[in-house]
Amino acid sequence: NTVHYQLCYTDEGVFYNVKDDIIERTENALAAGSVIGKDLKSVDVSQGDNGDYCHCTECMKVFKEEGGAMSGCVVRWANRLEEEISAEEGGKYDGLVYLIFAYMGTQPHCRTAPNENVYLTFAMNGTCSAHGINSRKCTSRGPLGPVTEQPIINNDNFAEWTKGWCDLSDNIYIWDYDMGNFQPYVIIDQLYEEFQRYRELGVRGLYWMRHWARFGTELIEIAMAEELMWNPDMTREEYGELASRCFELEYGEGYRYIEEYTEMRLESQKGVGCWDSWGYTDVTTDTLNPYYFIENADRMEKLLERAVLLAETDLQRAQCELLTVAMYYGVCYSEYFKAYDD
Repeated sequence: NTVHYQLCYTDEGVFYNVKDDIIERTENALAAGSVIGKDLKSVDVSQGDNGDYCHCTECMKVFKEEGGAMSGCVVRWANRLEEEISAEEGGKYDGLVYLIFAYMGTQPHCRTAPNENVYLTFAMNGTCSAHGINSRKCTSRGPLGPVTEQPIINNDNFAEWTKGWCDLSDNIYIWDYDMGNFQPYVIIDQLYEEFQRYRELGVRGLYWMRHWARFGTELIEIAMAEELMWNPDMTREEYGELASRCFELEYGEGYRYIEEYTEMRLESQKGVGCWDSWGYTDVTTDTLNPYYFIENADRMEKLLERAVLLAETDLQRAQCELLTVAMYYGVCYSEYFKAYDD
């Protein structure tokens, strides 16, 4: 990630340098006692954390052949590495998995399918956290850095790209971002539909990245995401019952008050529009309706006061109090921007 440019994926010298390095590292691991498929399972050949891809004549030729998707260069390169290394010494290295990303400019799917032993993680980088990936509710948003030259990027684009990748390969993983901040937002309601959608598309695995600071219900959302990964067959009703159980464990006997407060935070988000999954980096990102928040502040305060009184453990009490801190912050924030608007 310290390198601020990408490899040239059509350069023969670069290719064989990488190939030789992989073989050398694999040989060192085997000499140390590692076994392919057991404790030596994969080789990470993912591109760097930037969108500065090579634009040489050969790379642009591949770009055109792949329907205008820069991912074509990366997939073809990884496929060739896998094929040539697997054929070395009578299949000595057969069984290694090669890991790549669809990330920072390579999210749009290409035409070439990844090989059977090439696993691709599709990064939902810059998606909208206010809506599901196929909800058709996202409002128009600007272009996303180097990903595409399309003037509008929203969750419908990411849904289309995800489907395209899953149609190409059974080895598609998802890296989903929902980055938190001091002003928490609620996504527990859309988690169920989101994960079911991934499953319908044929996603093989999921890394769900939810940052938390305990000022919201992030820990419960993380727990529910983990449960959905283990039990994707649960019904919507079962999901709701499990969520209530998590609220009870987290906040104590007064958890129903917390559930109502959470519903009010969810209601305050409606109508605000879209916000980026990396929203914590943008202090101007609104995740609540200030007018709704001010109007319902007294009710929210009473709900949290009751929950604090009914908490059964010090930890549960502390969790309720942290929600109270975030609620007061939300009120201050709302009062300021209401006054600014007025």
